[in-house]
Amino acid sequence: MLVTIGGFMAAGKSTVGRELADRLGWPFHDLDTMVENRCLSNYERGIGSLIERGEEALFRLQERRVVMDELSSLENPAIVSLGGGTLHNHQLGDWLEQHTTLIVLQVNWRTVEERIMQSNRPLKKSANRLYLERQDGYNKGFQVVVDSKNVIEVVDTLEFWVRSHR
Repeated sequence: MLVTIGGFMAAGKSTVGRELADRLGWPFHDLDTMVENRCLSNYERGIGSLIERGEEALFRLQERRVVMDELSSLENPAIVSLGGGTLHNHQLGDWLEQHTTLIVLQVNWRTVEERIMQSNRPLKKSANRLYLERQDGYNKGFQVVVDSKNVIEVVDTLEFWVRSHR
């Protein structure tokens, strides 16, 4: 079982994914880290640098390649946290929904705003616009609203759900 965790930036994908993987005793992979490594290897620049230079398309190309090539070859079971914009690409979202067990963490704008206020995320400046644009992509998979829940509560819910769907 390959479980992928999607949602908007600051929804808690990586934090929840790591904790869930620990609980289940499964390996954890972070798509952003995988894509970052691919961007550094191919362009000698990371995701943040590509976005700052207006080359987000190069980053998205590598993201697509990692999803289509590397995720399909990961040893199962495993947990993978997706990037905040991964599901906005309908082709990737559809592929993930068909080939993985997709969980989407739903978070409201106020929670996102609070979480990213002090961060150095590459797309922080356009977060409000992106939040509105990307909502359609998050209407996939098993939906979990995380706004008022702490990490332990979210992981408890996901652990129960994953164990009952194996």
